[in-house]
Amino acid sequence: SLNLSGTKIANLSGLEVLPNLAEINLSNNEYGPVFDFSALPKNITAIDLSGNKIYDFSLNEGNA
Repeated sequence: SLNLSGTKIANLSGLEVLPNLAEINLSNNEYGPVFDFSALPKNITAIDLSGNKIYDFSLNEGNA
């Protein structure tokens, strides 16, 4: 697991170099109102987004 809580990290690129990463804590990072799950590697199976002002979740996979 990786704890990035409260870091206010905006760019999640590069996480794909951690192939065994399954859980990520992104709580309290001022995300919102939309969070795009396509920004995360496919191997992430659990994510903590508590403390963010997210009202909409996107799975933007290029489908029109």
